[in-house]
Amino acid sequence: MRLRTKIIALGLLLGSAAAVADLEPWKDYEESQNVWSVTTIRVAPNMDDAYLEGLAKTWVTTNEAAKKLGQIEDYEIYRSDLPQKRRLQLAAHREVCQDRRSRPEQGSL
Repeated sequence: MRLRTKIIALGLLLGSAAAVADLEPWKDYEESQNVWSVTTIRVAPNMDDAYLEGLAKTWVTTNEAAKKLGQIEDYEIYRSDLPQKRRLQLAAHREVCQDRRSRPEQGSL
């Protein structure tokens, strides 16, 4: 019983050491004021290309206009190559500007 208590205490001590590791915020990344909007899309089997064509006609043209107006910074569509039993097939991502400095001037369009 005492041996089990010592082993548990040692495990907790070693586990807490990892939690107190030397972490420095913003060392490997920089903070952004922009907001990301990610939409996941489930597509019927073998219909990925048809759905991407529809996105090109609607979602891409809308985001291209928003990008020219300075409302968003960027937009992307990701496609999964996982087997058919996957949950995520397409992910549509756009980065919305929150910082006025990243928007174009009024007369630049």
